[in-house]
Amino acid sequence: EEAVSVLREFPLEYLSCTRAAVPFVLEGAGIVEVPSDLPCLEEVGGGNGVPRILSALDAGGVHVLPVHAEAEGGIWRDAFAEILRGAADRGYEVLPLSRIAADRRREALPGRPFRTALLPGRAVPCSV
Repeated sequence: EEAVSVLREFPLEYLSCTRAAVPFVLEGAGIVEVPSDLPCLEEVGGGNGVPRILSALDAGGVHVLPVHAEAEGGIWRDAFAEILRGAADRGYEVLPLSRIAADRRREALPGRPFRTALLPGRAVPCSV
């Protein structure tokens, strides 16, 4: 509730704060949430998790991978590059979140609040 009240104070066009399967409109703020639906490398054992992430792409659709500068841009940069190559090989185009959000019709998205849950591979609960 407190976070949502703060969000209402800013002219945000979209958010990407959660883990969920599909975009939604954040209740109480009216802002489109473009969630990450793929696990980050940290959650799947680093480079050993690349096949798991790539297999999730085989079903098609729009996917969002959470990327952290210190992980995917640092210790797992080779694995991240492998994910990007694998996505390109599967016909995916890498897009900024702003484009994904703009391609969603706000009125067609479900509305819901943030929730929290402990996800596999995480030490603390995440917003979902």
